[in-house]
Amino acid sequence: MRQIQEFVDVFLGDRFDSEERAIKDFEAHVAEVKSVIPANRLLVYELGSGWEPLCEFLGVSVPEQTYPHTNATTDFQKHNIELQR
Repeated sequence: MRQIQEFVDVFLGDRFDSEERAIKDFEAHVAEVKSVIPANRLLVYELGSGWEPLCEFLGVSVPEQTYPHTNATTDFQKHNIELQR
């Protein structure tokens, strides 16, 4: 866990010192990616959209199994707390 914290400190610095700044940086990153990658080669996937947009983009059939929902907010928060130890 210490190595992860060191990575965050060295490479991300204070970029996430506030929610407002984190959102601003995230939106700037998304805009940069969209400006560099051709639209026909980029899928901007909205979480919770299920298999359909992903499978359509990849040109494959939608699986019969339910789309996984394993990254719930509570799981993320628990993992984040563990990283801070």
